[in-house]
Amino acid sequence: MNIQPGIKITCNGIDGTLGLIVIRNAEPDKRYLLSCMHVLDGGHGSGDVFMPDINNNVIARYVDGPEFSHAGFDAALAEIDPQYFPLLSNQVTGSNRIITTAAYGMPNMELIKTGMVTKKTRCVIDHFTDYFGNLEAGIVLKPHVNGINKYCAQGDSGSVWCAKVTGKAIGLHARGQMGNDFTAAASPIKLILNTFNASIYSSA
Repeated sequence: MNIQPGIKITCNGIDGTLGLIVIRNAEPDKRYLLSCMHVLDGGHGSGDVFMPDINNNVIARYVDGPEFSHAGFDAALAEIDPQYFPLLSNQVTGSNRIITTAAYGMPNMELIKTGMVTKKTRCVIDHFTDYFGNLEAGIVLKPHVNGINKYCAQGDSGSVWCAKVTGKAIGLHARGQMGNDFTAAASPIKLILNTFNASIYSSA
């Protein structure tokens, strides 16, 4: 079982989805998993990250603090135990897609994601906003015309929305569907990586 985007993780008693494996540019020998802050922290602070599909082993450690979390993007990093480095991959679970780069999206772009609960779903970017609730930068999402309205659920938080055509990482799923228009929201991956001075891990 690889440690890769789309798998279930648990931290501080909260279930969520692993988004990406990343490297902080100042620490090239370390590896981090990226997920939502409300998954890794959830108001509880530092904690071990468990992977239920590997005997509920502790695979990473989240340390509370601004160096490893950003409330405005609802994003956080947890340092992965080196013994698990051979299992690391940015190939999305259940697919042949490997996430290698990030990009900014555009309205009406079709996105796909693999979440812990709803698995493979798709949506469309509706618009961008400076604020979405308590998010500092929101990619507002809407149902795909040929998809299903329920394209995300609790537990999908932390999963990565990728451009269907290019496979590039666009947004970190941060807010579920709210209201009668089935909108949800993600934080821009490019901004998150810049904030953490990080890049997407490649096993090549």
